[in-house]
Amino acid sequence: MIDLDPATDVEATQHMRIAGRHDQVTIPSLNTGGWFDSCIQGTLDAYTTMRDLGQESRLIGTVGSGKDQYRRC
Repeated sequence: MIDLDPATDVEATQHMRIAGRHDQVTIPSLNTGGWFDSCIQGTLDAYTTMRDLGQESRLIGTVGSGKDQYRRC
């Protein structure tokens, strides 16, 4: 696991983000989220955008408990 400095983690992980680049995704996507998931809005946005573009996308719920529920988005 890489421990990133909050000041640089956006730059270091930008290449992994699909926000704004959904049309470049060429494989089916699996989106997961849960009741206490602090990043649920991004998960829902990714799912609905891919669906609206006609891309195969699945949404799985009821996860996100434990220490991961507080991860940064």
